[in-house]
Amino acid sequence: YNAAELLENFGYAGYLGSAYILSSLAYFYFLNPKMDKNDEEQALKFVRNAQITSYFSNSTDTKLNNIANNMKDAQTFESFNHNLAKHQTCPLKITNDAIEEMMCSSSHALVFPILQILYPNLNCKTTTFHIDHIYPKTKFNKKNEKLNQDFYGWKDYLFNRQLLEGAENIAKKNKDPEVWLKEEYKDNQQAIEEYKKRNYIDPNLRLEWENIKEFREKREEAIIKTLKEVLLPKS
Repeated sequence: YNAAELLENFGYAGYLGSAYILSSLAYFYFLNPKMDKNDEEQALKFVRNAQITSYFSNSTDTKLNNIANNMKDAQTFESFNHNLAKHQTCPLKITNDAIEEMMCSSSHALVFPILQILYPNLNCKTTTFHIDHIYPKTKFNKKNEKLNQDFYGWKDYLFNRQLLEGAENIAKKNKDPEVWLKEEYKDNQQAIEEYKKRNYIDPNLRLEWENIKEFREKREEAIIKTLKEVLLPKS
């Protein structure tokens, strides 16, 4: 119960990539019923990393054994994470290459934890957020003459995703980004620029279809920089 509640507080209710993540948390709770704030933060780190790397997609039995053994020896979730990251055969850690590969993530289970890192101030506990497409996904096809066909298969990639409050996302529908920004921020240029900065978008770039290549390059660069700061071990 506690483990499921914790996942819900983290915002993972509809986005859990593997039931083994839940069972691992539950086992830690069983061993340490009195988890403190730091344990919870470290638990979120475990959930996030396991989900982003699809940790349980292979050698599951070995990994579950490792986790069980490591948890028995660990007094805190932090020391468990530390030991698992250094494990010889199945370490759970994020590498430089993994961060580059995240740019081509498209499934909700992978995209959600990455967006959570990019938007650390959003409270998933009290508000429902939707994973939104910045450029509307319905227009990634040959009817859209302004779009280079290379992009047709990339509509769900990370460069085109953001977290929006549910109601806001429903109102946005499939409007082009500049049209939506104009309506949403009542043509207030400063507010539009602030929105862009908050969302890792070059504030001077107009979000027209003709600019999508530049939009992708610049936004991916900004996203990769932040992910490396958060996810790579500090040397």
